[in-house]
Amino acid sequence: IIDSDSATDSSSTFATIIPSALSDTCVIRAILDTNGLFSVPVSDHIETTESRVFKLGLNSLSLKFIPDQIRHLNKLEALILSDNKLTILPEALGTLNELTILNVSFNNLISLPSSLNILPLLTTLNISNNKFESFPEIILGIKGLKYFYCNNNSIDTIHSEIAQLKELTTFECNYNSIKEIPSSIGELKKLFFLSLHHNEIGSIPKQLGNCSRIGNCLLNDNNLTSLPNSLNNLKPFIGLDLSNNYLDITDTVSPWTKWADRYDKGW
Repeated sequence: IIDSDSATDSSSTFATIIPSALSDTCVIRAILDTNGLFSVPVSDHIETTESRVFKLGLNSLSLKFIPDQIRHLNKLEALILSDNKLTILPEALGTLNELTILNVSFNNLISLPSSLNILPLLTTLNISNNKFESFPEIILGIKGLKYFYCNNNSIDTIHSEIAQLKELTTFECNYNSIKEIPSSIGELKKLFFLSLHHNEIGSIPKQLGNCSRIGNCLLNDNNLTSLPNSLNNLKPFIGLDLSNNYLDITDTVSPWTKWADRYDKGW
């Protein structure tokens, strides 16, 4: 058992305190104590099965530090670290081979650990409301990623190699400074939900018309002046928002006028 008085923000000291054989709850207790949360009960933040923790929710606790010893939680499937004060994540996250969901939204992160791209089962990643100034290239190696949320950062470019995320079905990058959508987005054949509202996007690449499964497309509050005819080949949208752009609704020749009548009379 760890003496709370000896807990410290130093990862090296922490490593000498925790032997690798400790149970999941002891590891989590130590993570809390390292952040000075001695009175927070572990049981309030975990879900278990067969005596192992598979979901850990340490959100809204003002955490500043996640020690490398989190690697001992090797049955963890969902890790929620949202609404804290984290500025960095440990490379040890890459050892959590059962992890499918990682939510680190509402922190002060500017980058992600390179080890994330070796997580074989990670399908959901939420990095919204952080301090990212560029698209985190490291995610391109997460081959099974299906849901990616990066809203409310300062990202100005969507990586041109986003097509590497072949399994991506949901992509949200709202409230950033995106100026263009790369043509490679047309290679995301499983993309269903695309939300890029409140950016600075001036045009839509014709290749988006190749995303045959897309059903929701939110591009409101951008700088769009025209739309490619190729999008007219897509199936009817479940949700389409083009409001607060600079589109000419008097252009009755454009095939897109029928979309305006059907989905959003305000665009």
